[in-house]
Amino acid sequence: MLIELAFGILGGGIKFVDDALDEGIFNKKIAIMVAPFLVALWILLCLQSKYAATILTAILLSVILGGKIDNKVGILSVMPIFGSLVFFIDNIFLMPLILLTILGIIDEKGNDYVDRNKTNFFMEFFFKHRFCMKIGVALLSFFEIFPLQYFIAFLLFDISYDTMHLFGKYRIEKHRYRGNFMSFIFRKIYTAS
Repeated sequence: MLIELAFGILGGGIKFVDDALDEGIFNKKIAIMVAPFLVALWILLCLQSKYAATILTAILLSVILGGKIDNKVGILSVMPIFGSLVFFIDNIFLMPLILLTILGIIDEKGNDYVDRNKTNFFMEFFFKHRFCMKIGVALLSFFEIFPLQYFIAFLLFDISYDTMHLFGKYRIEKHRYRGNFMSFIFRKIYTAS
């Protein structure tokens, strides 16, 4: 349960920091204070588990290769993770790392595409919520290469990331929208926007 919680904290925390620094939605000072904690948690997970090391390194490589590290805090956060890679490189499964990194890059490029172009509902939903890597981790769990616990942990990473994204949208729109955060989420889901 701690691994799942840690992945959830990472997902929501990363989106919080990213939206604070890139979009100005959340407090930048708090984001800068939270970032080192997230880096430490990331490294700790990678040192403790070869499955976590593989998944998290694939996420990192896919966002780097997808061109998503675009602010100083992001760059400064990546440096200690790469520096610590020497301590957990032997913990990484090479073939799953390659597979998940490729799927992560497809997710990032697909997300960029649906952000810039009008697409059908399925394609937009699929890439907005980055399903390629989810399917990859699910298959690794299905074929018992990874324990099911890591698929659940990865889902919690993504769910908390998406929830923080929705919360950021709510903060932007709350002056126009009369209602609480949960009713805002249900409205967004219902209208599929």
